[in-house]
Parts: sequence; structure tokens; C-alpha cells
Amino acid sequence: MGRIFGTDGVRGVANTDLTAELAVDLAVAAAHVLGETGAFADQRPTAVV
Repeated sequence: MGRIFGTDGVRGVANTDLTAELAVDLAVAAAHVLGETGAFADQRPTAVV
């Protein structure tokens, strides 16, 4: 697998570089980071993958 993180997001070949598991893992990681910083306040955000 090559580089998947670019300046505009995550890129790669579907089901090869970018798997469903990777997409979910990235969404969960982003939610944890943003939640810890208080970015959502009292809101429940929605992630679309």
C-alpha cells in the first residue's frame, strides 16, 4: 500500500487501498479526536462514509 493520505483527504483504490474496515476505523478515530477537543459540544454528529 502506498500513501493514502493526501492534501485533500484519503485516496486510493477502492477495496484494495481503501477498505470498508479502514473507512470505519478512520471515522472512529476522527470522532475520538474531535470529541476529546470538545469540537461537538453537546451535539451528536453524524459521520458519512
